[in-house]
Amino acid sequence: MLKLPLVCFFIRAIPEGFLGILAVYAFSGYRINIKRFIIASFSLGIAVFMVRFLPIKFGVHTIIALLIHIIIASRINRIDIISSINSSILYVVCLAIGELFTIRLATSLFNMSAEKILEGPKYVTAGMPSLFFVFLVVFGTYYMKKKVNKLK
Repeated sequence: MLKLPLVCFFIRAIPEGFLGILAVYAFSGYRINIKRFIIASFSLGIAVFMVRFLPIKFGVHTIIALLIHIIIASRINRIDIISSINSSILYVVCLAIGELFTIRLATSLFNMSAEKILEGPKYVTAGMPSLFFVFLVVFGTYYMKKKVNKLK
């Protein structure tokens, strides 16, 4: 269970919610519906933030968050379930790769353990480069699909 201050909700959870829903649109090839996008993004941010408070092991948090991500993408955004599953898994993989590189870099730069870096407020700042990496991948994907008229 993570013990995150409320500021983490605004600095990390909400941007991560927006990025997660943008990823579903980009990877599944759907055009963004702004109203659904905003509702789904806030819903995802709130849900994932609350899941992090559950007294369960870290890997389980990811699975629950992934399931919530798929449900929100398919129900609120009306993206077909197979595309929602594929896109959500691809998003989580991109996020994991980004966080892997970020944590490796942070542990070597600050000479701290990964556990110390991932505690509380440090988690917010340590995770920002991974969100930026995922944003570049997601935005690049959406832009390229839009450029070649591959959006549904």
